[in-house]
Amino acid sequence: GRRDPLANFRAHFLREGRFTPWISAAVEGCRRRLNLDPALLGPLFVTCWMHRCLKESILLPPDRLERGTYIRLLREALAGEALCGAGRRGRSAAGAAAPGFLSVPGKAFS
Repeated sequence: GRRDPLANFRAHFLREGRFTPWISAAVEGCRRRLNLDPALLGPLFVTCWMHRCLKESILLPPDRLERGTYIRLLREALAGEALCGAGRRGRSAAGAAAPGFLSVPGKAFS
């Protein structure tokens, strides 16, 4: 594997990476078991990375905050076209229709 966290993030969450089908299936399975509205996946995804940014920020000196790993991942996520690769073809990893696999109000991720 790569040692570049941003490259790994892009490969598996913003593009079709080797583990993307597994990640998509796991997210969809959890969503179904929790009976979550699919529209909540995007906001929860972004909130998770926001939380990681906050935790990382207390460990970094102020002049390095902009170069933190998690702030860069969050920016990639917000700028990305598709997360977990599922929405690109309108299908989940299992082949079922996936309307808006991950979406945030005002920002479409699929």
